[in-house]
Amino acid sequence: MAHARPGRHEILLISNDASATGAPQSLLTFVRWLVSTGVASPRVVLAARGPLESEFAQLCPIYRVWRGAGDFTGRVLGSLERASWKLHRFASMAALSRAQAQWRTSLLYANSIATARETATLRRSGIPIIMHIRELDTVFASIDGSDLTTALGVTDQFIANSEATKSNLVARGDIAPERIEVVYPFIDCSIAGSARHAGRAAELRRELGVTAGQKLLIGCGTIHRRKGTDLFIQVAAAVASQRVADNVKLVWVGGDTSDLTREQMRQRAAEHGLSNVVRFVGHRSDYLDYLGAADVLLLTSREEPFGRVILEAALFGRPTICFGDCGGAPEFVRHDAGRVVGRERVDEMAAAAIELLDSDELRASLWARARQRVLEQHSVEAGASRIWSIVERTLTKKESFPQRNVTNRNA
Repeated sequence: MAHARPGRHEILLISNDASATGAPQSLLTFVRWLVSTGVASPRVVLAARGPLESEFAQLCPIYRVWRGAGDFTGRVLGSLERASWKLHRFASMAALSRAQAQWRTSLLYANSIATARETATLRRSGIPIIMHIRELDTVFASIDGSDLTTALGVTDQFIANSEATKSNLVARGDIAPERIEVVYPFIDCSIAGSARHAGRAAELRRELGVTAGQKLLIGCGTIHRRKGTDLFIQVAAAVASQRVADNVKLVWVGGDTSDLTREQMRQRAAEHGLSNVVRFVGHRSDYLDYLGAADVLLLTSREEPFGRVILEAALFGRPTICFGDCGGAPEFVRHDAGRVVGRERVDEMAAAAIELLDSDELRASLWARARQRVLEQHSVEAGASRIWSIVERTLTKKESFPQRNVTNRNA
C-alpha cells in the first residue's frame, strides 16, 4: 500500500457507498492522486457496500460504516443489521463517532450530499469540512431533513460539479454563491489508449449483432426514471420509424433499480416493436468497452448533475446528445461536442441522432472538439489539483472557523 510522506495532513474522505457509479469513482480517482502525489494521508469512510471496496482498501485505510472496526463491533452491527435497520443505523453512527476519536483528522471531505448523516456524525470542533455537491433536486429531496440541515450548516466550503448543481445548491440549500466553487468532473485520460479497448470494440459489436454498415447508439446508467431509460425507448422508436430498423441498434448499459427494471424496459420496447432493435445488457464492469463500440452516446437523463460518462465517451471518440435544462451536461456538450436538444424532446433527440449517424465527418468533428475539451479541462491533474488548492485554502483558514456544537445524538 502506498502512503503519503510523514507529517502530511490526514484527510478523512466520506463516500456515500463503494458502487461503481459516478461519485465513488470520482472519489477513487482523487484518492489515487492524493496517494501518488503524497500531499496528504487519506482515510476513507464508506457509508455502504460496493465493488470498489477493495480498490479503496489497496490505497489507504478504510472504515466500513455498516460493520465498524473490530470483530466485536462487527458482530454487534451485523446482528442489528439483520434485526432492525433503525437500530443498526443508530449503532453504526455511534461506532463511527467513537472510531473517529482514534484518527488524527485535519480536514473532512464529504464526497456527496448523500453523506449528510455521516458528515453530521463526524463533525468536530476545529476540523474544517468541505462538501462536494454532485446532486440535484431528486437526491436532495430523498435525504432526511434534519441530517441535510445539519450537514449544510456545518460545512465550511462547498464544491459543485457544475454550474447547474451550484445554482441548485444556492436555491435549495440557501448557500451563498461565494461559498461554492465549481470543479468539473475529471477522469484518467489514458483509459481510451489501450489496444485492448480498441480490439474489444469490434468484438463487442459482433456480439451485439451489429453488422457492417449498422450504427450503434448507447445509453448508460442505472435503469431509472431520472436517467430517462423510458425516454431512451421513445427515442429508439422515433429513430426506427425514420430509418430501416436493420440499420441501427440501441443498447442500454446499466443495472436495475427499485424504480425501473430491465424486464419492464424490455416489455416497453416490445410494445413499440423494438425487441430486435433495443437491448438492455444490465450492469457491466466493462462498460467502457461499450462506449468504445458505439457511434453516439444518448444521455437521456431528465436530471443529470453533470454526467461523467460524457467525458469517457469523448475519449473514445463518441459525441453526446443530451437534453437541455437537465443539469450540467450541456455545459460540456455545448454546440460543438455533440448536440443539446429541448428538455425531454424525444423527437429532437431522434433527429439529432439521425443527423450524426448519417455523417461520419460530422461525428468526427464533434468528437475532436469533445476530446480536446476533456484533455484540456477534465484531466486528473487539472481537476484534482483544483480540489487540493481548495483543501489547502480551507486548512489555512482553519483558525477562523466558528467553534461547533459537537454534541452527537447518535453517540
